[in-house]
Amino acid sequence: MKKIVCLIIALAFALLIVGCNNNSSDNSTVESSSKIIQRSSKSNYSSNFSTKDDNSSTSSSSQVSSSSQVSSETQSKYPYTTENGVSFKASGFVSDETCFTFTDKLTLNFSGDDFIDFNRLGLSYTSSNNLLCKVYYQIGEALQTDEFYLEKGEKSFNGLIGGYLNGKTGEKLKTIEIKSLEGGSSSFSLKTLSSQKIQVYSDEVYYIENARFKLGIKLIWGGGICYIGDKNCKVSGLTNLVNQADTGRLIQQSYYGTDGSNSDYVSSKYNQNDWPYNPVQGGDVAQNHSKLIDISVSSNSVYIKSQPMDWAKDGFLTPSYMENTYTLSSDNIRVDNRFIDFSSWTHRVASQELPAFYTVSYLDEFTWYNGSKPWTDDSLSTEKNLPFWGENQNDCTFYQKHSNTETWCAWTNASANYGIGLFVPNTDVLLAGRHAYNGSKDSLNNACNYVAPVNNIELKSFQPIEYSYLIACGSLSEIRGVFKQNKDFASNVSLRNNCVSRRVADGEITDSIDCTANGSEKMFTNLNSATSEFNSQLGAVKLTSTGVDSYACINYSLAETTLYADNYDKLVIEYMIPTSNSQSSYNCDIFLCAGATLNPDGNMRVRKTLTKSGAFQKVEIDLSNLSYFSGKLNLIRFDFFDACQAGDVIYIKSFALE
Repeated sequence: MKKIVCLIIALAFALLIVGCNNNSSDNSTVESSSKIIQRSSKSNYSSNFSTKDDNSSTSSSSQVSSSSQVSSETQSKYPYTTENGVSFKASGFVSDETCFTFTDKLTLNFSGDDFIDFNRLGLSYTSSNNLLCKVYYQIGEALQTDEFYLEKGEKSFNGLIGGYLNGKTGEKLKTIEIKSLEGGSSSFSLKTLSSQKIQVYSDEVYYIENARFKLGIKLIWGGGICYIGDKNCKVSGLTNLVNQADTGRLIQQSYYGTDGSNSDYVSSKYNQNDWPYNPVQGGDVAQNHSKLIDISVSSNSVYIKSQPMDWAKDGFLTPSYMENTYTLSSDNIRVDNRFIDFSSWTHRVASQELPAFYTVSYLDEFTWYNGSKPWTDDSLSTEKNLPFWGENQNDCTFYQKHSNTETWCAWTNASANYGIGLFVPNTDVLLAGRHAYNGSKDSLNNACNYVAPVNNIELKSFQPIEYSYLIACGSLSEIRGVFKQNKDFASNVSLRNNCVSRRVADGEITDSIDCTANGSEKMFTNLNSATSEFNSQLGAVKLTSTGVDSYACINYSLAETTLYADNYDKLVIEYMIPTSNSQSSYNCDIFLCAGATLNPDGNMRVRKTLTKSGAFQKVEIDLSNLSYFSGKLNLIRFDFFDACQAGDVIYIKSFALE
C-alpha cells in the first residue's frame, strides 16, 4: 500500500514539473510583473491616495480589484499589475527589470473594464524625470484625450477629466502614453491607478464660508479668488471686495518668464507691446479660461490645481501648474500657493506678482509700512491718489527697507475707515495703482485698484515657487493687528531662490551716499549679473560681477526730499579695484535718468575708465554740459565693468553728487 501511495505522489510531481516547463514563457512574464510590484512594497499606498482632504460623502468611486484577485487569464493578456490590482500591457520600454526604462515613449494599455463612470483619475508612481502624460478614454463612443504633467520623484497625482465642470464622466480607460520632458533615458514605475466620480462642486464659482468670511473661488477661471465678503462690514452696498471684471483681475497667481529673445518661445502683442511668457491663473486676454486640474474640499478649506493660460496669447495653455489652498480662520484668510513650470525653456529675471491682487474701486487709498522698525506700531505711509500702475510705475513702486519684515499693505476707504489688507512675507517691492478710478463698489466694474508684492525672480523649469499670504479686513488698525498677531505664520524662503534683491537700505537715499556702513549695500538695487554685499574689513560696498553686462542702480526717486539734476555739476565715485582682478582697467558706463527719462537710455550715458590699483581713488563724471541731465532725478545706473571675467570685483566707499 505504501508503495502505491509513493508511486502516485511521484507521478503527480512529474506532471507538475512538465506543466511548469510548458508554461515557462508565461511564468517569466509574471515574474517580471512581480518585480514591478515588489520594488516599492515598503510604500503604503491605497487605491484612493489623494493627499488633500476630500469631502466625498456624495461621490462614488470606481473600485478596482486587489492584485490577489486578478485571474491568471487576465495576467496572460495584461501581464503587469499595479499594487492595487490594475492589470496592463506595456510597450516602448528598453528594460523592465525593476521599473520601465525608456528613451522615447512608454505606452501602457488597459482593458478599460476596471474604469467606468469617472471624472478623476489618480496614480502614484516613481519617475527619474519630469513627464508629460497623455490619457485616452471614452465618453460614450467618442475617444477623449487629456494631458497631464508628472513631477519626478516618488509622487501621487490626481487629474480631473476635461469635461468635469460640464458634468461629463469618462469610461473605459484605454491608454496612457508617457514621455520625458528632459530627454535621454527615463525610468518609470506605476504603483497604483484609480478612478473616482467626485462631486461637481460648481460649474462657475464655489463658495466656502465661516462666521466671518464668505470666499468665492472661480473654478471656471482656474480657481482664482473672485469674491471676498466680510460679514463684519458695515458699508452699505459693499458686498464683494474683489474686482472680477475679467480673467486678468481676481486675486490670483501670475508669473513672467522668457520673451521673444528665446527661440523656443514666440511672444505675442498686448497693448501694442511684445509680451513675455505670462502664465495667469484666471485665463488669457481673449477670456479663454484656464484648465481646472484638481479640486478637494474640506470643512474650512479648498485645494485647487489648475493649468494656466498664457496671458497675451489666444487659447494657449501653458506647460505649468498652479496650486492654491484657501483656508478660512476667524479673523483672516490664508492662501498657500505653489507654481511649477514644465516648459524646459530658459527664462529671464522678471518682476513676479506675488500675488496679483485686485479690489473694487471704492477702496481708493493705499497704505503700507515704509520704515525699518517693524511690528512696533511705527507710523504708516499712505497714498491717496495713485495713478494707473501700467503707465506710471515710477510713481507706483514702493521699495521695502532692508530690515523691514512688516511687509503688509491695504486698500481702504478713508471716510468709511474700512478696507482689505494683504500680508506677504519676504517680498521686496509693492507695485500699486488705480485704473479708471470712479469709486465704484461693483466688482464687475472696469475701474479697479491693484497691488502686487514683487520679487525679481528667474523662473526655473521644474523648480517650484511656493509662498503663503494672509488677507484681513476691517479698519487699518484691525488689519494691522491681525497681521501682527500672525507675523510669523510663514517665512516664504522659496521667494529668495533665483532672486535678485530689490530691497533698499534702512538709511535715507541722499545726493551723497556713504557706503562705509553696514546696510549701505542695499542702496544698490536692480542688480544685473552682479551681487552686492558690505565688506566690514574695508568699510565699503563690494560689487561682484557674475556674468556679462554687470550693473547696479541708485533709485533717487525713493529719496524723501526730491532731488533735481540741475543742482549738480559732477558725480564723484570713490572706488577700489583689487590687484587680483583679471584686467588692469575697465570702462564703466553711467546711465543718467532725469526729467521724463525713467529708464536707462543708451543716448544718455557717460563713459569713464576705472583702473586697478588696489587702493581707493576717485573718478569724476562731469555733468555740467549734459542737456538731458535736467529736472527731477530719477535713477542712475552704474555699469561698473563693460567687459570682465565672472568674479571680478569693485569696492565703493561713496557715490556723491556735487
